[in-house]
Amino acid sequence: MNEINSAVLIVGKTIALLSLSVYLLFAYIVLKQVSMMTRIVSGNLNPYIKLLSRLHFLLAGLVLLLAFVVL
Repeated sequence: MNEINSAVLIVGKTIALLSLSVYLLFAYIVLKQVSMMTRIVSGNLNPYIKLLSRLHFLLAGLVLLLAFVVL
């Protein structure tokens, strides 16, 4: 019974880490999209939008790193 519990735990951790990796990829795509958008569309909020996309990517990376440490 203990082997089944540990197998389920390993599968759950793997799924969590893969999901967070996919989310980091999504955050990278958002970062690139915002970068392209700010080159094409000019506006007063461009620096703030770039900052928010960079913070989003950074936080997604930190959450993935934290998950690797904790899990």
